[in-house]
Amino acid sequence: MVGNEQEKQQKKKRNKVPFRLNILFVIVFLLFSVLILRLGIVQIVNGEEYQDKVEDIEEKVSRLDAARGLIYDRYGRVLVDNKAQNAITFTRTKDDDSQDLLTLAKKLSGYITMDQDAVDKVTERDKKDYWIIKRGFTQAYNLKLSKEELKQAEESENENAAYDLLLSRITEKDLNAIGKQEMQVVAIWRKLNQAMNLTPFIVKSGIKKEVYHRLGAHLDSLPGINLTVDSTRVYPKGHEFYLGSVGSIPRGKLEYYLVRGYNRNDEVGTSYLEQYYEDVLNGIPARMKYVKGNSENPLAEPERMEGRRGYDMVLTINIKLQHKVEQILRDVLRKGMSLPGNPYLDSAYAVVANPNTGGILALAGTEYENGEFHDDSLMTVKGAFAVGSNVKGATVLAGFETNTIPNGLSDKPFRKIGPGEISFSSYTPNSIGWVTPVTSLEVSSNIFMGVIAAHMAGIKFRNAGSHYETTYIPPPGSDSAVHAFKKLRHVYSQFGLGVQTGIDLPSEALGYEGDIEESPTGLIMRFAIGQYDTYTPIMLAQYMSTIANGGYRMQLHLLKSIREPAVQDGAEGKIVYQYEPDVLNHITMSDHALNVVQEGFWRVTHGSYIPTAPELGEPPYQKYRIAGKTGTADVDKNHNGLEDEADTVNELFTGYAPADDPEIVVSVIIPGDDNDGPIGHHIEAAGRIFQAYFQMKNGTATEENKGK
Repeated sequence: MVGNEQEKQQKKKRNKVPFRLNILFVIVFLLFSVLILRLGIVQIVNGEEYQDKVEDIEEKVSRLDAARGLIYDRYGRVLVDNKAQNAITFTRTKDDDSQDLLTLAKKLSGYITMDQDAVDKVTERDKKDYWIIKRGFTQAYNLKLSKEELKQAEESENENAAYDLLLSRITEKDLNAIGKQEMQVVAIWRKLNQAMNLTPFIVKSGIKKEVYHRLGAHLDSLPGINLTVDSTRVYPKGHEFYLGSVGSIPRGKLEYYLVRGYNRNDEVGTSYLEQYYEDVLNGIPARMKYVKGNSENPLAEPERMEGRRGYDMVLTINIKLQHKVEQILRDVLRKGMSLPGNPYLDSAYAVVANPNTGGILALAGTEYENGEFHDDSLMTVKGAFAVGSNVKGATVLAGFETNTIPNGLSDKPFRKIGPGEISFSSYTPNSIGWVTPVTSLEVSSNIFMGVIAAHMAGIKFRNAGSHYETTYIPPPGSDSAVHAFKKLRHVYSQFGLGVQTGIDLPSEALGYEGDIEESPTGLIMRFAIGQYDTYTPIMLAQYMSTIANGGYRMQLHLLKSIREPAVQDGAEGKIVYQYEPDVLNHITMSDHALNVVQEGFWRVTHGSYIPTAPELGEPPYQKYRIAGKTGTADVDKNHNGLEDEADTVNELFTGYAPADDPEIVVSVIIPGDDNDGPIGHHIEAAGRIFQAYFQMKNGTATEENKGK
């Protein structure tokens, strides 16, 4: 009996447990249901209201552009400065719609006149949008779409179908009805539309003082409009190409800048140094933090966080030397164009560099067009030319590198180089005489260089008395020919020919490489004398620097140092970065081989046999101890290299001084100079540039020390 009673009590307890759990589950379910219901009310019913409240009280930060850094030449002369000018800004709020902006644009048009550039940027789409906003959406739809069309468009899966159809119905006649004065409103409206929420956006810079004051007196009727001081770039010493330009963010790079904290309407460096050193020159913008605003007054009490001007840059450029070189090029070009037989002469180029550091002192170019001289210095980096005998120093070194250089030979023409090939000779159809590796550079022997190339390519020949005659020529595209081309190019590249120099400018040109797979084998001889591939003037400067400094290919550069903004006018800011010379490579040839080339280059200007630039070893230039190499390349009227007949020639000189302790390299090219008078214009230009450099150096010793 006792046992049965205990079983009944235990069973009763077990029945109570599920009942309690069920009650608990019901309670939990009801609680979750209430929670979900409340979340639904918060997110769906009152979501927009709460979101507005959050946005009203959250912190918002906007940028105020800082002035860019200044750019100086090596002696502290200002090359790029900032000029302050009055400007008006518009700060947009989240409540401003297109109609509000149009009303504001109409008011502003009574005060300011947009520049023609701003008017020209108004697109057809801008005008169509304006046409719609001006009339209002309802009227615009009624004018251009039937009720049935509008209904069908609204039922379409494309939510923009109605608007797209409306745009397509706006005709050219409709747009032509927008008059000149009204286009001012459109241009202003377009600007206002570009503004981002709570970010001051410059609508127009360069506001005249009287207009500036009138606007200041009526700001209360111009919501979002404020007055400020903007800065624009100015160029006290001239706008040299390498300085670059500043402008709106290019469309293709918008995402790049946005992820780096820029605003859509910011201005950035768009070319050359301004672009290359954007991170240096761009200042840290001031920031406006808006805290606990509200929908009625979203701009209340901003907290300003100060920024700073961009870092300043000091260049290796000597702007006085730059201007002197430009004048020298104009002088010799004017003289050359006055001579008969120069119908294609219209330009000249020069590069001046320090061979030991790679620092560029001047990049100059000039072109004569429509009766005037124009700056064309960009072509020192972008223009590729056939350079002729300038490359022969590298060819001789290639001969040493491949053990294909003769100890000496008689300079006399080649005959029957190959199928379809003309004869190959030096600048005279007759024999020059016996030449060695050194004197081959002094007299600029094509034959000596051709023999090096022939040995490299596996071309066999014999002495036929008055000339050389080929006895075996590898077929075009053969392994030996291709290998020889590649080997020569590899050697040339050690000096900077055919490869980028590393200069701190975007988009440096590489020149032209001729085809080596299908070209006739004999063309390798032309390649060895600079008549096949093309090179830029700046490549020639690096090539000659490598020979001058003992075989080190230095990276060419324009940057000398980066400084903090100066606290006071005329003072120098603290150096935050000093450029250190960068050796890209050292040539693989022996010191003996390099000494042979250096001796040959010295004899080009000081030799006793047949020097090709003896004027540079005579007064007034002899005291500078110049060494270097001339070059003449047969080209067509567009300055492209030729295989056969030529319309004209390119004339070049690239050299260094003093020969025993080089501190300057000068590269000069004058395309189309078929008649260079009693003294070559390229030689005269080079001599005068050397002279200008040393005269400035000796006359500005204190200034030189200041620049270091």
